[in-house]
Amino acid sequence: MGAPVTTEPEHEVVSRWPAKARSVPQARHELWATLSKWGLLELADTAELVVSELVTNAIQHAKVSGREVETRLLRITDDTGRTGLRIEVHDAGDGRPQLRRNRPAPSLATRGRGLLLIDTLVGPTRWGTSTRLGIGKLVWATCFPDPDPDLPDPDL
Repeated sequence: MGAPVTTEPEHEVVSRWPAKARSVPQARHELWATLSKWGLLELADTAELVVSELVTNAIQHAKVSGREVETRLLRITDDTGRTGLRIEVHDAGDGRPQLRRNRPAPSLATRGRGLLLIDTLVGPTRWGTSTRLGIGKLVWATCFPDPDPDLPDPDL
């Protein structure tokens, strides 16, 4: 399992993982443990898919010899006061992932749908890429609980 780089502050967990397929389930396990500790298990299903896709993409497409993949899990609050999660995956690759909405994908394809899945799960404004200090990039996504269906929609 990845060794936490830091446990401070209490709202951030940082780990580094070998760029190997076995790191994906280990990162998911750490995610579940973190969400449990933070009382955010309602985000687990979506966050687990996001972590799986982002770590898998980093391992498959941004593998640089001798470099690890880093995950950062950050407890955040949005402008409405909802507590959520920001997932970051840092890697040493230069290429930026791009969402390909209109690319035809054969029904039996086993690759090429990860970012579309993330975009569908969290929304087009809640994921993206950023530069980072040093080499490589980070890909991030945010997850928040669904709004309470019993409350009126402020956008209506």
